[in-house]
Amino acid sequence: MCMLLHMLIDGMLMREVIRCQPKLLLQTYQQSLTDSLPVIMKRKGNSLNLVDVLNRVNNTNTESKCLTVEELIKEYGNSGNITQEIKRVLKHEFKLDIEIEKTFTYSKHIWLCKLNLGSFTKEIFEGVGVTKQTAELNSRLAALLWLKQLCPVRKVQPNILVQIHENNRIVELFNGSNGKSILPNDNQKLSGRKVESTGISKMLEDIVIQNNLNSVSDVNGQNYCTNKLIKEPFKLETVQTKEKKKKSKRKNSTSGKKKISSDLAASSQSCKSLVKPTTSVSNIQKRLHSIKVSGSSKECYNENSSLLLEPKILEDIIDSSNVDQLTPKPSDCKHIILRNVTKTSDINFRDIYKKYPYPKDTLHKFYDILVSDLRNKSLQLSSSCKITGSSNEVEWVFTYNLKWPENVKVTVHHPRKKQASLYAALRSLAFINESGLDISRKGRPLINRNDVASYFAKPDISASILNIGSCNKSISSEQTSVLNTQKRMYSVKTREDSKESSNEKESVLIEPKKVEVNIKASNNEQQIDSNNNDRNGTPNINLHSLPKSSECRHITVKNITPELSTLKEIYKKYPLPKQTLCNFFQSLSTELKNPSLILSTSYRRIGSGKNEDCIFTYNLKWPENVKVSVQHASKKQASLYSALKSLAYLLETGKITPDGKPLIYTNDEIKKLVQKKDKTLNIKIESLQKMQEINQVFQTYIRPLIANVDYNYDGKISDLADDSDDLDVHLRRNPKYISGEAYMAKEKNHLPVSDFKEQFMDLIKSNNCVIVKGQPGCGKSTRIPQYVLESWAKDSDDNDLCRIAVTQPRRIAAISLSERVSDERDEMVGDIVGYQVRLKSQFIPKTGRILYCTTGILLRRLQSDPNLSTFSHVILDEAHERDLNTDLLMNLLKRALQENDKLKVIVMSATIDAETFSQYFNGAPIFEVPGFAYPVQQNYLDSSKFNNSKTLNMCKGEIPNVVHDEIAKVITFIHENKPEGAILVFLPGWEDLSKVEKMLSSLRNATVHILHSKLKDSEQYKIFSKPPRGIRKIILSTNIAETSITIDDVVYVVDSGIHKDQVFDNEKGISVIDKEWISKASVRQRSGRAGRCAPGESYHMYTEEKFQTFQDYSTPKILNSSLTKVILDSKTISDMSACDFMNSLITPPEKQAVERAVEELKQLELLDDNEKLTPLGRTLANFQLEPNLAKTMVNSVIFKCTTPIVDIVTLFSSETEMFGSLTLMDKESIKREKESYSKSSDHLALMKIYEKWLEFFEEDGLRAAKTFCQRMNLVHHKMEFINKLKDIHYGYLRNGLYNSVPLSDEFSDNDELIKAVLYSGTGNVLIHRNWDILKNRLKSNVNVLLTRHNHKATITSDSVNHRRRDFPSDFLVYINETRSNIRRVSTVRECSLIPPISVLLFNNNKLEITPVQTSADQEVPENLVYVSIKNTNLKFLLDKEKADILCDCKSAIDSSYKYLIHQLTYSGDDIPEFRAYWDIILENIDRILSNDLIK
Repeated sequence: MCMLLHMLIDGMLMREVIRCQPKLLLQTYQQSLTDSLPVIMKRKGNSLNLVDVLNRVNNTNTESKCLTVEELIKEYGNSGNITQEIKRVLKHEFKLDIEIEKTFTYSKHIWLCKLNLGSFTKEIFEGVGVTKQTAELNSRLAALLWLKQLCPVRKVQPNILVQIHENNRIVELFNGSNGKSILPNDNQKLSGRKVESTGISKMLEDIVIQNNLNSVSDVNGQNYCTNKLIKEPFKLETVQTKEKKKKSKRKNSTSGKKKISSDLAASSQSCKSLVKPTTSVSNIQKRLHSIKVSGSSKECYNENSSLLLEPKILEDIIDSSNVDQLTPKPSDCKHIILRNVTKTSDINFRDIYKKYPYPKDTLHKFYDILVSDLRNKSLQLSSSCKITGSSNEVEWVFTYNLKWPENVKVTVHHPRKKQASLYAALRSLAFINESGLDISRKGRPLINRNDVASYFAKPDISASILNIGSCNKSISSEQTSVLNTQKRMYSVKTREDSKESSNEKESVLIEPKKVEVNIKASNNEQQIDSNNNDRNGTPNINLHSLPKSSECRHITVKNITPELSTLKEIYKKYPLPKQTLCNFFQSLSTELKNPSLILSTSYRRIGSGKNEDCIFTYNLKWPENVKVSVQHASKKQASLYSALKSLAYLLETGKITPDGKPLIYTNDEIKKLVQKKDKTLNIKIESLQKMQEINQVFQTYIRPLIANVDYNYDGKISDLADDSDDLDVHLRRNPKYISGEAYMAKEKNHLPVSDFKEQFMDLIKSNNCVIVKGQPGCGKSTRIPQYVLESWAKDSDDNDLCRIAVTQPRRIAAISLSERVSDERDEMVGDIVGYQVRLKSQFIPKTGRILYCTTGILLRRLQSDPNLSTFSHVILDEAHERDLNTDLLMNLLKRALQENDKLKVIVMSATIDAETFSQYFNGAPIFEVPGFAYPVQQNYLDSSKFNNSKTLNMCKGEIPNVVHDEIAKVITFIHENKPEGAILVFLPGWEDLSKVEKMLSSLRNATVHILHSKLKDSEQYKIFSKPPRGIRKIILSTNIAETSITIDDVVYVVDSGIHKDQVFDNEKGISVIDKEWISKASVRQRSGRAGRCAPGESYHMYTEEKFQTFQDYSTPKILNSSLTKVILDSKTISDMSACDFMNSLITPPEKQAVERAVEELKQLELLDDNEKLTPLGRTLANFQLEPNLAKTMVNSVIFKCTTPIVDIVTLFSSETEMFGSLTLMDKESIKREKESYSKSSDHLALMKIYEKWLEFFEEDGLRAAKTFCQRMNLVHHKMEFINKLKDIHYGYLRNGLYNSVPLSDEFSDNDELIKAVLYSGTGNVLIHRNWDILKNRLKSNVNVLLTRHNHKATITSDSVNHRRRDFPSDFLVYINETRSNIRRVSTVRECSLIPPISVLLFNNNKLEITPVQTSADQEVPENLVYVSIKNTNLKFLLDKEKADILCDCKSAIDSSYKYLIHQLTYSGDDIPEFRAYWDIILENIDRILSNDLIK
């Protein structure tokens, strides 16, 4: 606690110090910098902050009083005044007009300002602060304090001016302030001397140092000498120490130079007594003017201003001692010395200057390339410069030190340094040309090929290239041969200049001339690895590592004309051939992890003049070692044709794809690779023993018991089980009659349908079926049921049945409409008007007359009561949606109308295709009701004022997508510019809803609600709430708000035009979910949501042209849904074939889809070969579940693990998320919760979470259960819903199966058995492999998942197996998958790892044994065979003996299973003896699976 308190106090103190002006004590400021600013204050040696300056001033100032921060602040005030004072001091005290530079850095909420005073000083002044102004103020204070302290220490006197005549000779020195002559002795020494003379510089320097002067300049401001010591006033290092360092440096760099003879005296007590150097003029001259230059930009002046001037004739005098210092001995180096450039008759400098207009740049570039190519830094160009001559006649001596092709020094004397360096460069270039070499204007070496061998044969050149250091080093003949090869390679290894490296797109296929020349490829066969050198610097040449000429294939094209047509075709395929070829081999090298496959090139020139050609070669290392050479007059064209010829070779070998990717493996090679990757099954010995026991029990005891069983079901099949538990509303034959007044329609407000009340009542009296087409807002959903009830009350007998079912496609619509009508009638919900949805109802059968329900509720009543005898009227609302239940319900209602003449049917919708429905119901009359709605202004994207360019571009494409920021921009515009009224926004899915909601989070005076089917009912009902005055309500919804739901205060609609549609791909047998454009009918429905209470506006996020391409109506779900459950249900109603029954629907599905569903039902053994229901099929038809899940529950009874399987099936069939909206918002937290219960199985984790909740709920009560839900982020009321649904599913088993095998959980503790039984019903398994072949390229060490349809799959982030790296098994069972055609990947939400033995023993197909077919180069042991699962791609390598045991065990289990299904669904015999033997088999299965337990 104490430590925490100290840290808090220190942090607060530091923040206050930085935030305030620097008026605080020095100690506090310094402490804050030291302790709290290590990140931002990364200071270098020349950086000074305010504290540093104060410390240095205090340490060096012994007489005057030190300045303080407080005094500076008090004297100068703000930052602006301090800045003016700094400029004043620089200008008046130091005669400098400097632009102050400042830079800022921000880190961890602290600003750092760095102040730079330019060339005046190398110090940088730093300041910090919470704001930029404070940081800048601190840095300027540091600079000002430094300058203020500097001025009195130096006691700088005014500048002295020098009077100069026109001939540059000094007259006298006088005071710059009063004009009086000063320093008479010095004036005598200087009078008449030239200011450029050598001795003058030293004399002026001595004057300013001895007299504490600042500088010497003329009246025009030309500076001739400056006191250099003012730049480092606080540096306490003595001049003597600095001079020693300079002497040591000169000694190391130039061994031939003389030592400086005089010593320097120094005194370092304080900065006031400055050190005065005492040295000779000659040494100072050497120190200032003997400058060694190595190509720096300072000495290499701008060549654009360099002119070739005619110099005057100089005296032929060379100081021999200076030459000794500048050049090596004559025996080591050749000297070229030009004393008079004008008299040099053998060199025409003007011609060289025309050829090389930038001689110095060209020379430096030449040697830079030479060093880079030969990898020998000793060849680097160097230069030196010195001044010679007397005081009256000075000349410059400039020398270039050339190390190649010979060791040469080129020296030029000239009065001007610039011209000396220019002529030295020109003479160096002339020497290179004299040596038989040539240089391009860009500095490239262009070597004469005719004499190349003679140049590389010279001993000194060999030494230079090999970096041996001695010309006499012996080289073996073999090394010399290889060396010569390397030299030849270098002679042709040059880079393309800028003209030749232009964009490939500008390359044109030119008809080349025919050139006949012999190409010798042997010169390019061997290379030297210059990075692999021995200790002496000699390359270690490994001749065996280089390909021999016999191993390399050569493709040489001397005349390209005959192949031009072929290459043009390749050019069309690959318009960027060189780039394609380079990318090809780069991808190949990366894929095969072999850097040696990188593409390499070379070229050389042959001939001369007009007959000069270029031979360009591509060295291909794959699929074989090939060199492709093309000869052409143009290097650019040679490289282009060579690339095209290389691509032609790759096409001939079949190793390149149309998009330029390497085709590493052919189809045959892929098959071999896949065969090598076949899974080998390892079965433990104990498991094999248990399999043998199972087979022995079956052969000895069970086979005799089931030998005479007849599986032909021509006789009676057991009746359907009672499903009343699901339909918890038990309807009476006729409700109790209350009074006629109670059944009259109540209309609190007038709606358009009110004007047609009598007309409709007359129409329904005379027709059994009526089609109602009512516009949105006309009141059909709330008034038509009341008109039917009133018509019955007026004209019918009290004993006549009147019960009206009004179907809705969604739960929320059924509930909200019943509440709305009850409110209009001033009644309680359920008395006369009520609702029933799955597992939730509020309807009194004794008095109820109008029942709002979902289509599924009425469909189940029709299955149990085909004539629908308990209802008098059925109103099918929102028929335009055409979901699966709606189409099937219409078919059954049509049949019921034929059997029940008292039944009346009303089909309603706002956007219904009335003619189609009328024809289906035998010409039923159409009753149209115009809608009452305020006008709605339609705003399409192309007519809007917004700049929605992204959405416009999206509309031009084929794939619809939501541009979220532009949707938010439209919403913001409406909110800020339009009158009051709620905004309803239609978006495809949850991801879009959440993104737009986040973008609207900063919107003021607005409340945002989300409407999604997976949200809690309480969350959904918030959309009906009225916001406070001045607050706008914004509703982000999926298409759930498109129909049925009426939100009164909606005035504005924003329509994305896109919805997320899940369809069933009948060809692939899986669900596909993608974003699709909506229909025109849906557009009208959405825009109709506005204008219910006031004139509205609808903003469509698509163009009007795009709207015209939409379908007229939505595609019926029957065309893109799984038909297995529909066909299974139809078999309980009709004896028609599946195709005939589906053809009787209003929109028949494709025949192929029907046949596929029938085949799937046969595989599940629910239909026989004649499409008749089996006993199992008859039983499962009553289960309101998908057939595969229903069969899974029956299998759980047989394998005695009922409760876990029923729990899992309930969780995955309820369409209710136990985690609620958390499944949409935070998937990672769901994964963490599930991992605490199971690390490898989502199904077991969810099952255990539910059972834990149930334990709290049943044993500790409601409060404990709710506490558990809060801790686990569960939704309590959804857990209760799941619990009720589980009881219904248990009822299916209790009422639908005979008691031949009682419900049991004897083996429920075996997790592997539970997952195996789940797999036995679903048959879905993901296959994992750690390799993949992508675009004919093998990828290893990757995790790839494949579905049963061989589609690549991904696992969602809320799964415990998401991003799993280690796979103890390569198989994962799953229930559902969805596929995206856009992403081309399947998605699996929940999955569980299962061992291979479970896949083999619990699949629904037989096992087959096949021999292993091997190729000649593949070795497989003779006793290995394939064990494969029939009708699948799964197969395993297994020992022949073990394979026989496995197949016998599987056959015994299947035969016993078939008999038990027969007893449970048809015979119902008491079989105690069989059950005893079956228990033995189950115990052995339990042990087998326990041996392969996955943790």
